[in-house]
Amino acid sequence: MTDEELDALAQKLQAETERRRALRDAPAQVDSLVQKYLAALGRAGGADWQQPSSALDAYPLGAVVTHGDITWESIMACNVWEPGVSGWREVTEDGEPAPWRQPTGAQDAYHAGDEVIHDGQTWTSDIDNNVWEPGEHGWSPTTPEDQEDPDGPDEPADPDPEDPAPEHPAQWQQPSGAHDAYQTGDRVTYEDQIWESTQDDNIWSPTDHPEGWQLIADGDDR
Repeated sequence: MTDEELDALAQKLQAETERRRALRDAPAQVDSLVQKYLAALGRAGGADWQQPSSALDAYPLGAVVTHGDITWESIMACNVWEPGVSGWREVTEDGEPAPWRQPTGAQDAYHAGDEVIHDGQTWTSDIDNNVWEPGEHGWSPTTPEDQEDPDGPDEPADPDPEDPAPEHPAQWQQPSGAHDAYQTGDRVTYEDQIWESTQDDNIWSPTDHPEGWQLIADGDDR
């Protein structure tokens, strides 16, 4: 290579290094500047929430505010939403799960392992991107340790041979996005057959993507 070609290559390498450094460092730098800017406006952690006017004073991920006598934590970056509407999660003083609130989209959907209180019961999300109401789909009921029966769990009742067989899974429906996609282990009825999803975020039918489903029972087997 000539000296000119080496210089041109060195300039390209320098430009690429700076580009990657900016991608790596910019989010933290922006977050730091926003935190300082909010503090200068009197919006330090725990202060009353105020409606942001632009991305400049939007709340960053992890920001803590007070609104409606409730402490809230931002669960998204550049948060301009009002706490209680979207983009915030209630912070409880005793560390107990907060009440379930209907997510408005992916930005405040619940994820696997998240715990909430709903209808007096503690629930744990089984899936990511969970926008369903506890008791409908994607949640398992849990009991806090301090509410467990001191005498231990009840013995399971003997099955009644006269009880009807469990209902068949619901009919497969075309998901509209990640929030209602089928997850591993979900079962559906499709063309009079029972299928079980073998992958997460499954938006395909058993016909369109056989690799994503396992046949559990044929119509003649039920």
